[in-house]
Amino acid sequence: MLATTIEMSARLLHCGVPANTADMCYDSGALSLMDYDSALHERDSRRETYEIIPAWSLNRLLELLPKEIDDECGDSYFFSLAKEFPLSQEYSAAYIPCWDKGDAVVRKHDNCPIEACVQLIEWFKENNYKLNKQQ
Repeated sequence: MLATTIEMSARLLHCGVPANTADMCYDSGALSLMDYDSALHERDSRRETYEIIPAWSLNRLLELLPKEIDDECGDSYFFSLAKEFPLSQEYSAAYIPCWDKGDAVVRKHDNCPIEACVQLIEWFKENNYKLNKQQ
């Protein structure tokens, strides 16, 4: 998977992730992935009205997720995206403590790293954490 699906993208938009942070998109006419800025420029230059559905690559999702967050007690947790075990198909997107072996403040699992990151962003919205601003 190169980018979020249309359904995942809808979930991110529902969480308040700005469409202009997307680096890819689906063109409603063809439903194929393309570069977001190029698609906007092409649509505007042709004065067409087709819908552009934003999509986020894994790289862009990683740019949006902070490297570190603090919990309500002020403890710091650091972002980790890893394959759970060598033979597992599951990825874990989590915020874990750096120095001790304590539990993660949040951990989302999925066979797709993009879906695990989308779930983590949904958790951010539910728990009033902020994403990084667009670079």
